[in-house]
Amino acid sequence: MRYIGYEELNKGRNYPRLADCLAPTAHPRKTEIVRFLKENGTIELAQSSRSKDIFTGEVIPEEVLVMRAGDFYWSNELAWYVERYNLRLPQAFEEFILKCICKEVLPVTREQANAIGKDAI
Repeated sequence: MRYIGYEELNKGRNYPRLADCLAPTAHPRKTEIVRFLKENGTIELAQSSRSKDIFTGEVIPEEVLVMRAGDFYWSNELAWYVERYNLRLPQAFEEFILKCICKEVLPVTREQANAIGKDAI
């Protein structure tokens, strides 16, 4: 398992600095990545507190959740930084997210849809 962390969010650990991972332009699939970070995965830990933006001090409106999918763990706070500041995630994690997104939208034939429907009953 690999936790996707950044020094400013996870003090005292040997993670890269979030500020060093900001890109001048957005990832071409930024909207989908943000949605994945917020909505996909299993909630492993929920905190009733909210965190603050490390750059502005603004309160991030969502409760802090630690999510898990595949071999990756992450805080839903990452979505805030991807959306607002074009945070680039580690390449292996971005590739994992994009593969998961592609699996969600693969077209199916009528026969496949019928077979899925029969299995669901």
